[in-house]
Amino acid sequence: MEDVFSIKPFAVTARTLGHPAKLITPLIVANLQAGGCWKIVRTNAMWDTGAEFCMMSKRLAAELNVNFDKSITMQGIVDRKEAAVGFTYVTLFANGGIMEVLTGVIDETSLSGEYNFIIGMDFINKGTLAISSTNISTTLSFVVPTQAEIDLTTGFHGATKTIRLMPYKESYSARSGTDAAELMQAVAELSVMECHNSPQSLEQLIKECDSD
Repeated sequence: MEDVFSIKPFAVTARTLGHPAKLITPLIVANLQAGGCWKIVRTNAMWDTGAEFCMMSKRLAAELNVNFDKSITMQGIVDRKEAAVGFTYVTLFANGGIMEVLTGVIDETSLSGEYNFIIGMDFINKGTLAISSTNISTTLSFVVPTQAEIDLTTGFHGATKTIRLMPYKESYSARSGTDAAELMQAVAELSVMECHNSPQSLEQLIKECDSD
């Protein structure tokens, strides 16, 4: 018999037909300190690598009976108004794994009501997220902790080089020409431009990262 108290990784895998515009999966969210008891809700969550942190709707916060600063004053174009916003800790469950995460509370996470929780980068950075698409389906898989670093370019025929996740110093840089050889040379030059917020060269940054 399986030990129900064994430690399992926090893991999510979801597969859907087609190619959805948003990646949405079911999620169990809990408030384990709801006035001396616990409250738990199953809702839909949208995975958003463009969000810095997790967020949930005011409706979900009310269902969970979480405490947060109910409003802040925001300056609009015409006047000032109160906006429901705040932060609280909630607990997420998946695959028997449990994770606590600091979550922002906002009026709405989805205008259509399709999802009430947004999974942001502060949570995604705790593990490994993989998204794969075929001609007929899309699969999202996430696990905490990371089992191994993934580099999908390894094993390809010919020389490949991993590009480190560092934004460029310049917001954009353009080149133009007519010769195919010049095109490839321009791609090579643009690929090694100095990165944002770094007075050092890319080569020096790579040396420092590799020495860690």
